[in-house]
Amino acid sequence: MVNDLRMSSELNILHLSDLHFGVKKIKGITKKSIDKRNLFLAGLLNNLEKVINKHHTWKPDVIAISGDIAWSGKKEEYEHASIWLKSLLKKLKLKRNQLIMCPGNHDLDRETAKDYCRPKDYNHADEILTKRITTYSKPFNEYQSFCNDMKIKKFSFNAAKSFLIGFRKDIAEGFYFIILNSAWF
Repeated sequence: MVNDLRMSSELNILHLSDLHFGVKKIKGITKKSIDKRNLFLAGLLNNLEKVINKHHTWKPDVIAISGDIAWSGKKEEYEHASIWLKSLLKKLKLKRNQLIMCPGNHDLDRETAKDYCRPKDYNHADEILTKRITTYSKPFNEYQSFCNDMKIKKFSFNAAKSFLIGFRKDIAEGFYFIILNSAWF
C-alpha cells in the first residue's frame, strides 16, 4: 500500500464509528430505531458504491473505524460486522490491510471486564497497560478474534503487536495511524 500512495499527495479516509452490530432493543432503543440503523447501513453500502462509480477521484484509500463495531463485545455481533465489512471492502475495491479499527467501550465484554480493578491514577494505568496488558485484554477477546478472522493487520505497541493499541505506518509514505483504545477500564 505504501508504494501505491508514494507519489500521491492525497489520502482519502472514510471514517466510520459506532456501527453497533448486534444492538438490542432496550430502554431508550426502540425496534424502529434499530430498523432505521439497519436500513442506513444497507443504504451506506449502496450509496458509497454509486458515488465511487460516478466520481472516481473520491475513492477511499483507507477505512478507519473508531470504536463500537459491536454492541456488547459478543461473537455473534462480530459475525454480522464481518459480513458487512467484507461487503464494504468489496464494493470499495479495498483490501483488508486498508482497514484500520480501534475498539470502543461497546467492543468489550462487560461480564468479563467487571472483575478487573480500575487504576487509581494514570501511573497505575500505564503500569497495567505495559506490564499486564494481556490480562486486561481478555474482555476484548471476541474483538481480537474478529480482527484475526478478518485478517486485519496488528498495530505495533512497544515490542509487541496488538489489535487494541499501537500504530501502523504502512498505509502511505510518512503517514501513521495511531490507535489509543480508551475503553480499557
